[in-house]
Amino acid sequence: MSSIPVTVVGPRSSGKTVYLASLFARLSQQDPGLGFSVTLPLGQSQQLNAVYEQVVGPGDWPIPSTPADFPVWDFTCTVSTPARRRLTPFAVSYVDYSGELLTQGDLYPESLEKLDRLMTASPFLLILLDGERVLRFLAGDNRLISEYRPVFSHLGANQDAVVHFVLTKWDLLEAAGHTLEQVADRLCATREFRLFVDGRRALQGDGGVIRLIPVSSVGRGFARLDENGHVVKTPGARPDPLDVEVPFMAVVVDLFTTELRKYTRARENPAVRAPGNSEGLLRIFRRVSAGMPLVRAFLATRATRNPLLKTAGEVVVDALAEYVDEQARRHGRRIEESAAQLRRAVEQAATDQQALVRIAKAFQARLEEFEDEHPGSRLDLWTARA
Repeated sequence: MSSIPVTVVGPRSSGKTVYLASLFARLSQQDPGLGFSVTLPLGQSQQLNAVYEQVVGPGDWPIPSTPADFPVWDFTCTVSTPARRRLTPFAVSYVDYSGELLTQGDLYPESLEKLDRLMTASPFLLILLDGERVLRFLAGDNRLISEYRPVFSHLGANQDAVVHFVLTKWDLLEAAGHTLEQVADRLCATREFRLFVDGRRALQGDGGVIRLIPVSSVGRGFARLDENGHVVKTPGARPDPLDVEVPFMAVVVDLFTTELRKYTRARENPAVRAPGNSEGLLRIFRRVSAGMPLVRAFLATRATRNPLLKTAGEVVVDALAEYVDEQARRHGRRIEESAAQLRRAVEQAATDQQALVRIAKAFQARLEEFEDEHPGSRLDLWTARA
């Protein structure tokens, strides 16, 4: 199966591999609350399991990866149905690398050249904001922005990528009494961060999505800051990863909505102005539902040119068209489907394409809930209102 490529970006010790290990630990078994699981090739699953065992074990935290390492983690989404059918609607390949390349790339020219190629071509960029650094930033330590300046600089060449910020170690920030609104306000108040976000908004146009997603690879109460400000493990605490699956879901939802926005801009002049929220998306669904043959033709054409759709495979093209049609009909009937109903629908799917359509709907519903729970998680709306 072809995969959707995602490059995980962040400076040294920002927790890229730890986050992916936690994601695999969370999704390696099908949870009735989610309706799907993920698989990895055997060697990769063993490596990430070993990392996570070190994370949750009594010893030290894992050592950051070396500049020579460029692992690609191939997460395949699987759905096990009551009829014992095993569906694989999509896959996501996460490219991981040492954050030292962003600050000491002149010492590793070949690796830096490879990283530049990956970041320039990747349709999705997952920027990890280290929660420990953010906590110090909120306390008045302004080194955070200088540490992330090389990240913003290297990403400038990729004008088409969808960007998600993943705020790690959210348990520490939450325990210190911070809200995501406060974090978004402080970040967007800095010149460098705001210029980067505003630049992405300008490139993506109306309806473009830039997310700030708080996660914890170990969950609440597992880690704490000691008297010296170091993150230490709490003896006897049990890990329970928090919201690590949300960025995984966002990749699929934003894959669909990005292509829909490109369709509306290609079909209408002036470009359609669609607010960056679910109601705006439903307006797009209504507009394009009447011209489904044109949608399919447009998407098929884009699949031959766009590395994202080409990589994801033809099933995404057909699934997206079907998704638009279903959402338009649903909106016309004003049907409100619960998250539980959507998950059950995924498990009743008969084909990979049908499972992908239903997963996209379930993921979108979960993201809407998440945005309600975490004001400030949509940076494209946050900076637009300021």
